[in-house]
Amino acid sequence: MMPDNRGAMKSPHIVIIGAGITGLSAAYLLERAKRDGVELSYTLLERDDRIGGKVAGEVVHDPETGEPYIIDGGPDCVASYKPGARRMTTTLGRQDDWLPSNEAKKKVYIYRNEQMHALPDDFSMFVPTEFKSLFATDLLSEDGKMDMIREMVIPPRDWQVAGQSASGKGEARRDESLESFVVRRFGREVLDYLAEPFIGGVHASDPADMSLAATFPMYLDLEEKYGSVIRGTVMTKAARVRAAAKQAPRDSIWGSTVFASYKGGMHQLVDAIASHVTSNIRLGATATGLTQADDGSYCVQIRENCNIRADAVIIATESFAGAAITKGIDAEISAAYAGIPNISSSTISFAFRESDLELNRLDGFGVLVPEIEKRNLLAASWSSTKWPGRAPEGRILIRGFAGTPKNQAIMELSDDELTAVILDELRHVMRLPADAEPLFARLYRWTLGMSQYKMGHLDRVEIIEERSAARKGLACAGGCFRGVGIPNCIDGGEAAARKVLADFDLEYDEG
Repeated sequence: MMPDNRGAMKSPHIVIIGAGITGLSAAYLLERAKRDGVELSYTLLERDDRIGGKVAGEVVHDPETGEPYIIDGGPDCVASYKPGARRMTTTLGRQDDWLPSNEAKKKVYIYRNEQMHALPDDFSMFVPTEFKSLFATDLLSEDGKMDMIREMVIPPRDWQVAGQSASGKGEARRDESLESFVVRRFGREVLDYLAEPFIGGVHASDPADMSLAATFPMYLDLEEKYGSVIRGTVMTKAARVRAAAKQAPRDSIWGSTVFASYKGGMHQLVDAIASHVTSNIRLGATATGLTQADDGSYCVQIRENCNIRADAVIIATESFAGAAITKGIDAEISAAYAGIPNISSSTISFAFRESDLELNRLDGFGVLVPEIEKRNLLAASWSSTKWPGRAPEGRILIRGFAGTPKNQAIMELSDDELTAVILDELRHVMRLPADAEPLFARLYRWTLGMSQYKMGHLDRVEIIEERSAARKGLACAGGCFRGVGIPNCIDGGEAAARKVLADFDLEYDEG
């Protein structure tokens, strides 16, 4: 039983549920406020026996040489153009750990018809910025290329006629599924072999009901503003180049790559945050419910006959956990959480001797496997190419991904079975020698760990945000809301911490 720390209103006790990157970010902001003289106390609850959520990894030593490999079990990078990760890195004083991706070998391959096809360098995800490379690629058929070119003359959608859904604020919302948008503007082949593996694959989502407004709203904006996604992509890229030319050179600490990681792996970030809040973390504590008393205080139930009293609660969990926790205080919040589904996925890292592979295709970040190819492999990341220092000299580290909305059956396999299936897939897709055996494999399962941003997602998120904003001492954040990436989760966790501080009129100058 935790002590009742409510006392005077200027010294609240705050409970954070979930010690993933969102909850850790909230806790770290509260810790900094506390150290700067703000009167508060807090407890960070985590159901598992480790912190970090899906940001996980380890150092594995080569069974022959003893040299280290750095394994990422969850996300292996951050989008460096988003400020959250850079801001957190600077606050922690860990700029020297920042690791830009290997820009010299940033090529991406897409698997089609038993072959890996290199995506042209001047494509921005699935959108070409020059037609010369589009004409030259063998990734698309001639009909697919013509559909791509015709995108520039297809008129933008008339949303007044389309009858879009209403947002939680009663306003018309522009939204469309990824499948509908791409087929309408680019054709089916571009959806199947470019947009789906790049966007649907990254989010492990089904394009048929994946909300574009919740995931990649810039494509809706480009269509509306420029009348063409291709034209808009080209013009915005040119504007960025002109703006960059007028500015001073970018800080060399951050580099100029789109993606970045940390020299010790992504788990180095959560370990650094946790080192500042360790004394307030309680592992193995699963929050099962939440109630609120007449005086406004909260009671967090973590198991039978064991409750924690709090003046404020930050919920930083998966959506299904949020639904269960909030059921006792707000049925509408709970229902909105429950309307955000999740799927399971897995990553499996394999270490090989370079001499065993006889490859000349490890010259990029990896390969994407479209759903239409009906493989059990979603993608493969060539970790030791993408990130300097991930594997010893003479060794190769490859990471495979499994688990899509249409292939959840694979997640029912045992660890050994799943590892064997993905190894066979890598052999097939990348044409690895049949007798090349990995030195070791490391599997990470993420059961119901990937939120699905389906049509209507932003409506559900707005219900949770607006109703929690109106309730003193309650804040909700996490990867199930407005972005699954680490920078988005950092932003959400910090915003949740600021919200509860403001609820108690506690001012904190973050400098």
